[in-house]
Amino acid sequence: MGTTAFADILARYPRIGAAPVARKVVGGFSGGEVWRIDSEGASHALRRWPDGSRPSRVDEVHSVLTALASRSGLPIAAPLAARDGSRWTWWGGDIWELTRWLPGEPPRSRTTNPALVAAAMRGLAAFHSAARGLTPPAFGESPSIVERRGLARDGIAWNASTFERAVATARDPQLAPRAERVRNAAPPWLPVVRADLDGAHAGPLHWILRDVWRSNLLFEGERLSGWIDFDAMRIDSPSADIARLLGSLASDRPTWQEGLSAYRESVALGADDARRILAFQRSGVLFSAINWLRWLVAERRTFDDRAAAIRRWDEWIGDLEAGPAAFAWIGDRAGW
Repeated sequence: MGTTAFADILARYPRIGAAPVARKVVGGFSGGEVWRIDSEGASHALRRWPDGSRPSRVDEVHSVLTALASRSGLPIAAPLAARDGSRWTWWGGDIWELTRWLPGEPPRSRTTNPALVAAAMRGLAAFHSAARGLTPPAFGESPSIVERRGLARDGIAWNASTFERAVATARDPQLAPRAERVRNAAPPWLPVVRADLDGAHAGPLHWILRDVWRSNLLFEGERLSGWIDFDAMRIDSPSADIARLLGSLASDRPTWQEGLSAYRESVALGADDARRILAFQRSGVLFSAINWLRWLVAERRTFDDRAAAIRRWDEWIGDLEAGPAAFAWIGDRAGW
């Protein structure tokens, strides 16, 4: 993007001062892009939503975020209003939003720091508590569980011969050995994951984050200082967020348990919740390891930070090679 583009977009917002300086930030893997905007001592984040984002969807997410920011007291990167009152703007065929630049840094890897994990999970519990009040009480099957049952039933939505061909034709010296490891480690997982998903019963449904990976949380020391990137939000089971966040942040069972205890300080979790969390965790390991194989090897997708993409895949491969039994304790509520 050129200077003219930034000037045109930022002129639509009253909070931006004279001579703003824009710096692109290396983002995640959602397809969006972020620039840090510094002007007259204030910093903001200018974000382009991923290609294909629908205005109605953006409006829905922005409405939820604005309500949650006021209800929860959490440091959420909620959209700021433009001069015309809208919370997003069109430019170059894309949807753009402006938020405060939140302080802090995301954890770079999984951790055994119990205080940091506990802070994250208390924040998640506060988010969920506030989200429950945004919609009428709902109870039912998790949409994500239903989707994953379909993936498991259909052979992970990827024909076995296609899977084998992708592994056999991998030539990249960084990717080929990893693809082989996934092929060798995956087979025992599928029957376990199918059983987990079939045993995940209906439960409470409300707005959740879904993509609550550690890179979307900011910390100053051990204090949670910000939540960012809300593209994936929808009404679903809060168990999905618990598994996603702890799976990305806690590096061992004691740290997982510390996080679960912190969450339960304000939100009760029972035996059905434990089974749902287990289903999300083990299906997440299997499907994510295979998805990254498909994206990097079969589809040859490119990412701004290829090394970070490979590191993300490495985490899933490590979990996959640990075997499904390594996570079985999660489904036993008494074992927490």
